[in-house]
Amino acid sequence: MGGLIGGGLLGWALDRWTGLRPLFLLVFLILGGAAGLLNAYRHLRRTGPFDDGTAGAGGPCDEPAEGDGGESARTVRDRAHRADHGP
Repeated sequence: MGGLIGGGLLGWALDRWTGLRPLFLLVFLILGGAAGLLNAYRHLRRTGPFDDGTAGAGGPCDEPAEGDGGESARTVRDRAHRADHGP
């Protein structure tokens, strides 16, 4: 939502300043929408489509990584993330 609103406001302001209505409004609305879709895609890649704890079950990140005592690559990655950023 923020990308669309921000793009719309920026495009509207540039259109008023340059007098090229609705060129910048349309361009920045499209860019804002693309940014919003990219954010949604990144969020779904990180959490999965459902937040019930089964996201990514059976994928390559859930297979044991070599040399880590049988932990999945996802577990190792999550532990490293917590160590860098806190709980």
